[in-house]
Amino acid sequence: MYYIYLDTKIIGAIQQLIVYFSNQIFPYENTVVIYKKYKKHWQIFNKLFKNAGITAIPFERYSQIQMKEGGIVFYLFNAQSNCRIVSDRGLTHIFVTHGESNKVSSVKPIIRIYDHVTTAGQGGIDRFLMHNTFTPYDIEHKRILTMGDTFTGQTGLSASPQQQNIAFYAPTWEGGIPSENYSSLANPDLVAGQLIAACNGSHIRHILIKPHPNTGHRLKEYRTQLIRLISILKQQDFAISVFEPYFDISFFKKRHLKKQGIYFTNDLARYYATIAFCDVSAIETQLLNEKIPYSLFCKHDHFDYLKKAGLLAFYHQNLICLDKPNGETHPYLSPELKAYMIDATFEQIPLHARIKKLAELIK
Repeated sequence: MYYIYLDTKIIGAIQQLIVYFSNQIFPYENTVVIYKKYKKHWQIFNKLFKNAGITAIPFERYSQIQMKEGGIVFYLFNAQSNCRIVSDRGLTHIFVTHGESNKVSSVKPIIRIYDHVTTAGQGGIDRFLMHNTFTPYDIEHKRILTMGDTFTGQTGLSASPQQQNIAFYAPTWEGGIPSENYSSLANPDLVAGQLIAACNGSHIRHILIKPHPNTGHRLKEYRTQLIRLISILKQQDFAISVFEPYFDISFFKKRHLKKQGIYFTNDLARYYATIAFCDVSAIETQLLNEKIPYSLFCKHDHFDYLKKAGLLAFYHQNLICLDKPNGETHPYLSPELKAYMIDATFEQIPLHARIKKLAELIK
């Protein structure tokens, strides 16, 4: 039996989890989501799970949680209450994250509470070692398991070049605390300039924007910054599409944008990304996996991290510094970085069979 434990008030977290089911990674028939019941959120969560066909059980008191001994519990997000569930030693506890990234939040010491942690490839292992989150002894004893692109997610924007050709921009959110803020939305003018230059150079007139589902959760002004960016791009006569499910703004603001000619979409299958722009986030790994050339917005501190990790050579003028502009940049896809970040071992195993394979690896 498989269980997924959730303690969150963020609707975007539920939406991210549902994708793992729709991609057939978690089996509907023997996976149960156990989630904390918050008064203002649980009915929305319940509706989302029900519409997705996912078995989900809310709880108010921990004594209400029932999991069969010998089962496996998966965690996509770190929460303080995870510690209570991990204390049940009749279960196996695996942190699978909700996307592979170089954010510092990915290597917090709390991650050691789990029996096993998954990562995409060697890059993730080295990241944990570099931050002293795990030791070589942990690696040797299968505390960290490489699962390739199983839990990286996907943009779906590289499926068919016959679809509408666009430039893709996916900013991350502002993070739970200031030190974890990797969002480029604090610099809408700089971002706009980079997108405009790259699109003009590639003869692209349509930009698709997919905000992070948590945008504005800590700092509401980031939604305003996103609207400002959209307006700047529209003034340059670009066609702008925005992924609506992840854009939490009022009805009136949305109507105003629509009057300006902004198109809101729920379906990304009609688009094909020729180039992309992202922040330090899981989107970078997705773009690598789907072989979409991209530019990475980051702060100068991240340059220092990449240099220390020996990764700076993998980038070829596709790093855009937010606090110290570094001149001309170009979207680029690094095959060397892809091979380092995403283990190809699982490519021959279909998505629906990978959880079973993971269970075999931890026996």
